[in-house]
Amino acid sequence: MAAAGFYVIGDNNEPDLVECFICGKQLDGWEAHDDPWNEHVKHQSSCPFVKLNKQDESEWTVHEMYELYKKYEIKKYVSLSTCELYVSFNYQYICFIFTS
Repeated sequence: MAAAGFYVIGDNNEPDLVECFICGKQLDGWEAHDDPWNEHVKHQSSCPFVKLNKQDESEWTVHEMYELYKKYEIKKYVSLSTCELYVSFNYQYICFIFTS
């Protein structure tokens, strides 16, 4: 699961519920023959982690890791219902305005 970008968020009601650490896609109902990477690609092909197509993090370059980290950090703030956020990455300012 981890190599496909997923970590477990399930509880007693949904013990196999997982979420991607970058795109936030949640999947459950796993069967023994399911391949986590193929399921991720099938359900969220636009995910930056899927697009990177490197399941082994030892193959990531510093730049690739940095780009994923930026997307991970931004995802944390997107979940807020209403916010105005200014994020600085590498001296580049990005403005996000979210309303619910």
